[in-house]
Amino acid sequence: MKALLFLIISSSALAPTTAWAQSLGSVTGTVTLDSTGDPVHGAIVLLIGLGKFTTTDGDGHFTINNVPPSTYQLLVEREHLSADRLDVTVGEGEAVEVAVMLSLSPIHEQVTVTTSARGESTAMEQFNAVTTLDSFDLSRDMWGNIGEALQNEAGVSKRSFGPAASRPIIRGFDGDRVLIMQDGTRTGDLSSQSADHNVTIDPANLERIEIIKGPATLLYGSNAVGGIVNTISPQDSFRRSQPQGMRGQMVVDGGSANQQLGGNTNLRYGSGKWMAWGSGGTRRTGDYDTPEGKVGNSKSELTNAGAGMGFYGERAFVSLGYGIEDGQFGIPGASELHGGEEGFFLDNEQRRQHVRVDVGLQNLNNAFLDSGRIIFQRVDYNHREIETDEGVESIGTVFNNDMYLLRAELEQHRTEKLTGRFGFWYKNRDYLVVGAEALAPRTKQNTFAAFAYEELELAESFTLSFGGRVEVNDYDPEMRREEDDALAPAAIPRTFTGLSAAAGLRYDLSPSAAIVSNVTSSYRAPALEELYNYGRHIGNLAFEIGDPTLERERVNGVDLGVKGRTRAFDADFNLFYYKIENFVFPFFEDVIIDGLRLAPFNQDDARFVGFDAQANFRVAEYLWLKAGFGFVNARLTAIDEYVPRIPPFHGRLELEIPYKGLTVSPEIVWSASQDKLFSTGETSTDGYVVLNVKAQYTLPRTHQAHIFAVNAYNLTNELYRMHTSFIKEFAPEIGRGIKFTYSLRFF
Repeated sequence: MKALLFLIISSSALAPTTAWAQSLGSVTGTVTLDSTGDPVHGAIVLLIGLGKFTTTDGDGHFTINNVPPSTYQLLVEREHLSADRLDVTVGEGEAVEVAVMLSLSPIHEQVTVTTSARGESTAMEQFNAVTTLDSFDLSRDMWGNIGEALQNEAGVSKRSFGPAASRPIIRGFDGDRVLIMQDGTRTGDLSSQSADHNVTIDPANLERIEIIKGPATLLYGSNAVGGIVNTISPQDSFRRSQPQGMRGQMVVDGGSANQQLGGNTNLRYGSGKWMAWGSGGTRRTGDYDTPEGKVGNSKSELTNAGAGMGFYGERAFVSLGYGIEDGQFGIPGASELHGGEEGFFLDNEQRRQHVRVDVGLQNLNNAFLDSGRIIFQRVDYNHREIETDEGVESIGTVFNNDMYLLRAELEQHRTEKLTGRFGFWYKNRDYLVVGAEALAPRTKQNTFAAFAYEELELAESFTLSFGGRVEVNDYDPEMRREEDDALAPAAIPRTFTGLSAAAGLRYDLSPSAAIVSNVTSSYRAPALEELYNYGRHIGNLAFEIGDPTLERERVNGVDLGVKGRTRAFDADFNLFYYKIENFVFPFFEDVIIDGLRLAPFNQDDARFVGFDAQANFRVAEYLWLKAGFGFVNARLTAIDEYVPRIPPFHGRLELEIPYKGLTVSPEIVWSASQDKLFSTGETSTDGYVVLNVKAQYTLPRTHQAHIFAVNAYNLTNELYRMHTSFIKEFAPEIGRGIKFTYSLRFF
């Protein structure tokens, strides 16, 4: 397969391109500030549909070369400085010049690289439901982890075991059905398998976060039925363009109710064809306040650092990067979970190191391929549970998850009708746990997948998408120890092979509105913990018993979406229905073992139905209304039970009052009560309404953007609990407080 890939890329690079190159044109221009006329440095310039983008230089100039003759829309943005799309017609061999003026706007186009058939695109052009939060959005409401940062987005909730151990839930799906990525590859942590494990990524160190729901998730994994969260670092965007000189960002934030204090810096430097980057930051929180008092042992610490360099020539590129995240956080309620033992505390210490190499070719401009890339990544994840009993520390359990990842991806040359990408992916995983919660034997997992995703223009207003993924998962566990309980599931090797496919149809009602429908049939292999776990698992509040004879899941889903965007309106509404054969879940029973409810992993058919919606409306010149909602109803159909721990109907309403660089935003976050429960081991949760007020001042300059933000949250000091929290009974959500953030972007 490697030899075949090399042959394809090499032959494409050497294929005759002279005749094709003669017909290519270019788009050049200048970007300035509407208010002052000053040039804008570091703005993103995107040719929609072609997937080509660049950034403006110090004088606000840009050039996009190798543009096939056609009519395109040009999008230019920087830190919520934006302009209306500009129609650009490029003739054969023609150099088109444009001038663009940017102004501050409460809404802006959402750029995505995760789901498009090729290159950069916008959420408006996608078949999938896409939500993008850029660094500007993140700085408005800076939280310390991904789950907290995304909890109020449409269709998203959070699973938590305290504020530090938090992970997104998408459309009611949790754990192994939601894929967390960093720069398009898996993080390699263990947050999917246990509620008290964390995602070790600091939002302050990101360029943006993309949330994807829909068929393009097949590009990255068959287990992403719920969706994908792709966290994108500044250096990843840096790799795809070639800006010169120094660029960077700095974020400093602090908060009252949890004594939050953090800072992050990210620097990138380009000189000719060479680029280098470095980043670092630290964050800490103390025990957080609630209307009932402080929640003990809820503190956290997180430190990150990274560096890399690369060479980016006209055709070939190569880069090498290294990153490390080192954190420790407390587990609230550990004494209650250990039988009320006083003086007992539990802390999780996590370290993730990753090395990544990118090699590829670009700008091939022949009739078949435009670019190709191979990514190799090594992830070393270590997790230690530190138990403190009467002041004496000891190591309870040590988790090691070592992974080697290889991803090869080819982007086709865009023809008049067809564009797409395809490739293959390989993962080698070595999972080893030692200690009190060594629930599964040491297991080696090998996964191979081949995938493709295409978009075909059928007519002027109709576009068809189609794609597929073949994936093989192989589990090879070691024999259990002789002293293990005889009731523990047998360490049986398993191999799962499945085909996933999706098709979608997009109808453009107008240049600013579209209807999208998608049909998906995907498979998911049972996760390692679902097959082999056995024992007391405090992180999931269960005595778990895996089943090595579990069958693969088959998910058949339908999505229907309506989206629209103008300068004064932005909306996206999506209905979804999933029918799942052999849905795997822990079946909680009325049997208590070692203080925890017995929960053997079981299978039943299930169905998930619901909607998510988000909209922004310009009510008046200085008044915007923003709204987001999410609802899901999930049942186990054969036994006629509700799926456990499903988030209730929830939403967010925000008034945004912008005046020049200042924006004030009162906000209401609310949730209905949840009484649709699994019959055993689940309790109802009351609804709540939380009032927040945010204010942000943005000072844009030619080479800089200063952002000052303040967020006064839970102003009424509402006592509320989230249904998806594993420890909601003794750890309510955070009380009244205030956060300050200063962010500097320089170009």
